[in-house]
Amino acid sequence: MDITQLIALTRQEYIHLGIPVFDELHDAIRAIDHINTYYGGRNK
Repeated sequence: MDITQLIALTRQEYIHLGIPVFDELHDAIRAIDHINTYYGGRNK
């Protein structure tokens, strides 16, 4: 099994478990920011 196949299988397993998968670090950070904004805004 090459690394590309391993990454694809790992991504599919994470998705199956309900864990978000992002192609770029920027996208993951942006999603976290949106979650923090949503929950932070609810408490005010």
